[in-house]
Amino acid sequence: MNTFEAYRVPEKKMRFALRLSILLLTLLSTLSVYAQSSHIKRRYVKDINVTVVEADSLYVINMPTQFMLLQLKGRYPNQGPPAQMPNISLQFYSYTAEGLYQNPEAQRLAVKADDKILDFGPMIYAGLQESVKGSHSIDQKSTEGMNSSMPPDALIRNANKGKPLRLELMTLNEIRPDELTELANARQVIMKIGTTVFALTATQMSIAALVHAIKLCQAQH
Repeated sequence: MNTFEAYRVPEKKMRFALRLSILLLTLLSTLSVYAQSSHIKRRYVKDINVTVVEADSLYVINMPTQFMLLQLKGRYPNQGPPAQMPNISLQFYSYTAEGLYQNPEAQRLAVKADDKILDFGPMIYAGLQESVKGSHSIDQKSTEGMNSSMPPDALIRNANKGKPLRLELMTLNEIRPDELTELANARQVIMKIGTTVFALTATQMSIAALVHAIKLCQAQH
């Protein structure tokens, strides 16, 4: 049986996601609306002359054995509206006790958007270990690291009773416009990383649609 088949979003949620996605696409017809959106953050990095666009972090798995969040990011040169469509990437942050995705085959991403399956192939992978100070780095002795994006009330934190967790960061760079359109317009989106399968909720799907709308309206300026 296809591993995607075990996850189905109720029809009511699918209709809600579709209506909300259409509403967001309508509202984001101009960049002024984009600047006012609470789901999107834009910052200009002067040192490298790059504008970074980030969507809210989406909590896609919250279990005693694993916490995972997904974030959509975009970047383009210079400040202000981009001269061309910015590159959009997906970043997955997985927190577990031992790590799940060290094997290259486990780092592959596939997405089912309604009845269509998109095979994105292997993602860029980095495994980091949590230090006693709560940051994550290549090893526990490193003096530099990445601060945790996991909320303090995540179930895995309580289940591990203060034990250090492993962070696995996986990145899919430069999603094609047609692929992003498939995800934004779908009524049901199910993602699969290695053997991990999870469905996006109506709210998460709407934010993905919002980011796609931003990409479209930026391309018109």
